[in-house]
Amino acid sequence: SSRNAAFLACETFGDVLKTLTVAKEELGECLAAFEFMDRAVLRLVQKDHRIPVTCSADSEGLYPFYLLVETQGSNDTHDSEKMALFLEKLLHCGQIADGVLSQDLSQVEAMWAIRENCNPA
Repeated sequence: SSRNAAFLACETFGDVLKTLTVAKEELGECLAAFEFMDRAVLRLVQKDHRIPVTCSADSEGLYPFYLLVETQGSNDTHDSEKMALFLEKLLHCGQIADGVLSQDLSQVEAMWAIRENCNPA
């Protein structure tokens, strides 16, 4: 079984919507999650949980919008290539400002820790 994730930063909500469309087109059957977070909630995660946000490069330290995109499948090589091509397309089209692709399961889990801490108990 294969599991990949990308943590992406977007400048506009329009880019978030375009990224969702591209994810559906490019990742298809492998797309397992498409999670949305905004700057305000990630500021709280950084402050309250001291969890660093992977993509942070603007003057305030954070981009306006973030996405966690996860794929799951049965062929690790095939699924990793699909995710890499997806990111390449987004960067080329300018739909994402920054992005990080997980290299192993611990990085996937670290990305999910950020997302899960956006929903306080």
